[in-house]
Amino acid sequence: MSERVIEFLAIREPESTILDQMAARAPTNPFVTPAYIASRRGFGGQPWVVGIAETGRLAAACVAYMRSGHLTRSLEIVSLPELPDSNAFWRGLLDFCGQHRIDELQINSYGSTMAEIPRLAGERTRKDRCEYVLDLQARDLAEGLSRDHRRNIARARKKGLTVRRATDRDACAAHAAMIVSSMERRQHRGESVPIDTRHEEFLAATSAGAGELFQAVHDGEVVSSMLLLRAARGAYSQTMGTNETGMQLGASRLVIFEAATELKAEGLTILNLGGVSEDNPGLREFKLGFGARTIPLEAAEFCFATTLKRSMVGAARALRSALATTRAALDGRSRHRHGAA
Repeated sequence: MSERVIEFLAIREPESTILDQMAARAPTNPFVTPAYIASRRGFGGQPWVVGIAETGRLAAACVAYMRSGHLTRSLEIVSLPELPDSNAFWRGLLDFCGQHRIDELQINSYGSTMAEIPRLAGERTRKDRCEYVLDLQARDLAEGLSRDHRRNIARARKKGLTVRRATDRDACAAHAAMIVSSMERRQHRGESVPIDTRHEEFLAATSAGAGELFQAVHDGEVVSSMLLLRAARGAYSQTMGTNETGMQLGASRLVIFEAATELKAEGLTILNLGGVSEDNPGLREFKLGFGARTIPLEAAEFCFATTLKRSMVGAARALRSALATTRAALDGRSRHRHGAA
């Protein structure tokens, strides 16, 4: 009987063979597909595949994105994999961070099936989170709908809303506009949320084949939009937005239900509706209203920089923030003067 040999692996700019193997091990996770990795080029840092091999064969892997700035170097794992030998992975990852002078390590669990992050030196933040998953093939999707969702979907259909699938630039622009509408609505409720359209990132995802848009249309106008990232047997709701008209017509519920119905017909097994922050119980109930189950997860950030370097980085970030605030104020005064003129 051969000895079981487990080793940590780290592959810079991985070739298609290793990417295909990684995707095959997690067929419902869009964050490990070659298309998703391609879509992040130019936005998300240099990709590495990190994981563990058992007796020369890939046992678990994920993508880590390395970014190098003027003062710091960071490493971000978007979706933590299931780990058959967690000790080998975390020990190897810490050694990797030391060898490459990583100052900040961010561990996320988007699309993960489980996530247990050990207490490591340098821990800065940790949060419990959960995601909401529809099992598409388990039952009739309509049976899982709450009474409120049934009523809103019926109303949307009665008002003539239709759902289209798209990947083109105009559809991405419409998606960005829906995101802005949703963020502005949350700001008006007193929530502190940034308005970031990320139009080019949406286009990069659809152009690379990493995802597609499902959009509710009313009288020729997009009123709700969801960007779904795709894997071989699963999909993930990456972003979604709805304007005021769509809110009144129940458009978002129709988009999700129609998307789930079409994905089920195509043989996909799960639709992950994403996570919810602790301060948004309404969104939690919204996602549970589709019959979703919850997956408990966690995320954490670590800082390995020296005390002196942390002080320097903090001062630099504070200066950038102050300059940005001053610039915004000056731009606002300039617009006011031109308007008065």
